[in-house]
Amino acid sequence: MATRRSSTTKEKKTLTNVDSTASGEKEEKLQRSHQQRTSIVFSFLGVLAFFFLVAIVKIKHSPYGPNALRSHRKQQQDSVSSHNNNIMLPPNSIYRLSVEDGQGSPLSLEKFAGMVSLVVNVACK
Repeated sequence: MATRRSSTTKEKKTLTNVDSTASGEKEEKLQRSHQQRTSIVFSFLGVLAFFFLVAIVKIKHSPYGPNALRSHRKQQQDSVSSHNNNIMLPPNSIYRLSVEDGQGSPLSLEKFAGMVSLVVNVACK
């Protein structure tokens, strides 16, 4: 009987060692997969930050950036008055008409010559 007990005790110890080895391997695998996921997430965030910075730099140095658009709009407004004097209008052009503005004072459409215009009839009875 003593030999039987010792053999079962040895088997239990062997099984315990196998279980602890298996659980240690599982922990290592879990730790490696966690590290891989973490490195992938940080790599993705790094790439995302890089593209964000590139977009910011491109917008700032783009001809369509906020400062460029403001200066272009100001130049356009300044040149409209001088540009209108140089435009030759045909005799039946809409820009030769004069209309009333919202306050009832006459407004010459000639100052809009050379620009894209949209005329909307909002009259009602």
